[in-house]
Amino acid sequence: MNSQKLLLREMLIKKIMRHGKRQTSEKIVNSLESDFGGWELIEQGIEKASPKIITRSLKRGASRYQVPVIISQERQYRIGLQWLVQAARRKNRRGIKNALLTEIRDLHKEQGSTWKKKMEVHKMALANRAWLNYRW
Repeated sequence: MNSQKLLLREMLIKKIMRHGKRQTSEKIVNSLESDFGGWELIEQGIEKASPKIITRSLKRGASRYQVPVIISQERQYRIGLQWLVQAARRKNRRGIKNALLTEIRDLHKEQGSTWKKKMEVHKMALANRAWLNYRW
């Protein structure tokens, strides 16, 4: 595995981890990897969940504007993983592993709550592109 894949794997383990139980989250990631037959499909799912652009609130005078901002690759992954794990936790199926499996499969079909969240953020950024000149 190259360094980017290891970084992504570590970020996923840390997002899944609760109450300091790292071994449990590592087991979940390992079983996900074996269910998908490798890390490539999981990585592609995380890529599809990651937003390329977000909006930030900026105050100019008495008004607040939602200014679209392009974010770094690492920040994209962090936000995408956060959305992915939050959606999996909301599903409340038989454990987070099954919920993550279905959520990543839904991402490959361009469906699911994580995909909707990403599209919602992108639509918001496109709607507010008139305020691009305010970006810092």
